[in-house]
Amino acid sequence: MQRSWTTRIAVVTAAVTASVASVGLAVPPANVNLLGIFRPQLQRIKKETKVPVLLPATMPLCCPTPKLYAVGGATTRSWLLELAVVPKCGGADACFVASFTGERGGTLPSKANVTHLRLAGGDPAVFHPVTCGGSCAPGSLWFVHRGVLYAWQFATRERGRKSVMVRLADAAVAAGPR
Repeated sequence: MQRSWTTRIAVVTAAVTASVASVGLAVPPANVNLLGIFRPQLQRIKKETKVPVLLPATMPLCCPTPKLYAVGGATTRSWLLELAVVPKCGGADACFVASFTGERGGTLPSKANVTHLRLAGGDPAVFHPVTCGGSCAPGSLWFVHRGVLYAWQFATRERGRKSVMVRLADAAVAAGPR
């Protein structure tokens, strides 16, 4: 009798934990060390472009992730860094986590349903929330700093995504090029 009661408690506890985790409740956000995970890509990018890389040191995720895969590259006028939960994701919804880009001379998008704002240092920015139709597009933040358009996309489920993205952009600008 004791054994079956213990087994039942274990099964119920596992089921409750799985259901809570699946909807993103009561699971503390994980912080990703972006400077660490992107270290190899940052070293290559610095050799290939003169466009400054503005990147927050860390980024919150809604849930702990077993492994993240980083890719990146650059041209003389731009760079790209991307995180995914599988190798060679290519930006697909099912595996995408985040992307960060910088493009010399780019301009802010003029999409519908965007929020125009300014970062702490006065840089103009545009925010577009998560949108879902046939699939979901991540929240996006674009900002222009010293003639470079930075575009960030996060696929986190964290509440207050706009405030989080703006806070991270302010931190990246304050820290300077990586």
